[in-house]
Amino acid sequence: MPQAVGGIELYIHNLAKGLLLKGHDVKIVVPAYEDYDTNMNDYVLDGLPVIRYNGFGAEGSKLQMVGIEPNEGLSNFKKLLAREKPDVVHFSQLTNSSGVSLDHILAAKQSGAKVVYTNHLAEFICRRGNLKYKGIKDCDGHITVSKCTACMLQNKGMNAMTAAALMFADGIATSIVGKKNYIHQLQPVTFPGFATRWHIHKIESVVNMSDAFVSIAEWNSNLMKKNNLF
Repeated sequence: MPQAVGGIELYIHNLAKGLLLKGHDVKIVVPAYEDYDTNMNDYVLDGLPVIRYNGFGAEGSKLQMVGIEPNEGLSNFKKLLAREKPDVVHFSQLTNSSGVSLDHILAAKQSGAKVVYTNHLAEFICRRGNLKYKGIKDCDGHITVSKCTACMLQNKGMNAMTAAALMFADGIATSIVGKKNYIHQLQPVTFPGFATRWHIHKIESVVNMSDAFVSIAEWNSNLMKKNNLF
């Protein structure tokens, strides 16, 4: 804010104001991008200091896009942590190559700060984002590699027979390399189940690294419970 105003921005702004009124030292951190962001400077809004660190570019490599490799702004985020020495770092959304990745959360944890994560969107669980299996049927939100991958392949326009053949090949490949090693040995552009397995890995990593995990609504909490993450 004020350039971007949405649900998450309003949530963070009001939470920060509330903490400020209680006497806490609060600062909001926002990545800025050289390729389209004209204002790279820090500023103050409603008494709240907003710190901007250079994220370089909103786009990255394919491995950065899915969060396997750290994005270019990570080093600047680590410098910010070293300078500010926060007691608590609160994250509100994973955006991989265009902002916050698992590496940012790990960096905050390694700095000695407590980590809080707030889940705002269904996308944290559902890769499709709307909890509609293949776009037509209500989904219970329980993640499985076969079901969720089939749903995403349909979303990309792939027919059922081709999708089934790819999933069969995916199952054989992951059996050969071992499920614990697939991240390093299977490329996401080649094996359709990779993205779902990596999605599960990201969710579990966020939960495990968080000292507190905030769920904003009952439907949100129910999704966590169904996946044994509550």
